[in-house]
Amino acid sequence: MMQIALARLKTIWPDASIQVLTDDPNQLADCCPQIHPMAAGGRHAWAQSCLLRPEVYDALPDELKVVFRILRRTLKRSNPAVAKRLAISKLRSLSDAGSDTLDHYLETVRHADLVIVTGMGGITDAFPEYAFGLLETLDLAMESGAMTALVGQGLGPLERRDLVAIAKRVLPKIDFISLREGLYGLPLLQRLGVARDRVAVTGDDAIELAYQRHPPVIGNHLGVNVRRASYSAFDPLDIERLRAPIVSIIELLKCSAISVPVSQRAVESDSKSFSDLLGCQVDVSQCGQNITTPIQLIDQIGRCRLVIVGSYHAAVFALAQGVSAIGLAGNAYYIQKFEGLAYQFGSGCEVIRFHENGFQEELRSAATRMWNMADDVRPQLLSRAAQQVVASKAAYEALSQKANSRFAMASDEA
Repeated sequence: MMQIALARLKTIWPDASIQVLTDDPNQLADCCPQIHPMAAGGRHAWAQSCLLRPEVYDALPDELKVVFRILRRTLKRSNPAVAKRLAISKLRSLSDAGSDTLDHYLETVRHADLVIVTGMGGITDAFPEYAFGLLETLDLAMESGAMTALVGQGLGPLERRDLVAIAKRVLPKIDFISLREGLYGLPLLQRLGVARDRVAVTGDDAIELAYQRHPPVIGNHLGVNVRRASYSAFDPLDIERLRAPIVSIIELLKCSAISVPVSQRAVESDSKSFSDLLGCQVDVSQCGQNITTPIQLIDQIGRCRLVIVGSYHAAVFALAQGVSAIGLAGNAYYIQKFEGLAYQFGSGCEVIRFHENGFQEELRSAATRMWNMADDVRPQLLSRAAQQVVASKAAYEALSQKANSRFAMASDEA
């Protein structure tokens, strides 16, 4: 998503200096050499400073959490020197970095012309501290006069009262928002008070990358992905529950299964999960440990006729190439992600809630039906993908026109 966003931004403003907040500056520099990585430690410290200890804050009633956030924001605005000292203290507890990291973050955001959040699903109850930090960055940027935008966003679920309170304050002031789905995102923004004329529904920005590489004919493999992580509600027992239906699908369809790993992080390695799920059933060379770039993953998925996946972007890369997808969802966060994706693509994308009784038979039935219909569904999926690429590009063009108009007005006033 970020690669597509940065390429488009560089096309719109070729002379712009683009800095990107990241937890891994070296990796980002390798993937996107045209930008300037900026360590995100300063943002984390600023967002988490002035907070009570996490266990104390979490124990507060919802009403007091909201009040505490308001008081904290008041301190940052009324006495930024004290807030900065507290943030530096927090920074040192987070890492060995000094105050330069915080200074760089604050100065960059305060002097930016445009602060843009590229495609993600980060404003959600599933990642509250990340969402707080992101919204505080946007608030700081707007306070300093910068234009702000969110593109390719998946929003929600959002029910936490403290997070809803800051979202209601910040999001209605954002200059431009594009959503990757309209089923959940649009109603949520309406509840938060965001004007409809500031919002566009475009589909995921990453669709373009996969659609450009779709093969001329459909593949013949079954792609499998399991996401084991705290935010996916998929635990070791679920591996055992999922193995039997997946093995029976492989036997019934007389196909080979290949791994389609999105994350290779040690704490949530999709390759390791695939190995634990099907290691005894498939060639170990198919576990996908060597797939480390989006292009490699897209090409791997392009070999498939159907994918059964627990990762949202494994499904995105499949559908964008005309490959049908079954999303495995274990909580509201993933149900919303996959149902929103199905809403954008129509038939060819289905959601299985793997904690519900009878999910094994539902999965076998869906896989058999979708495998047999894959050739018929493929043209529609590719058409939907093409439409979303057009909509996504149009959103960036609308953003550029709005931004250039504002920049010109600011220049005239100066």
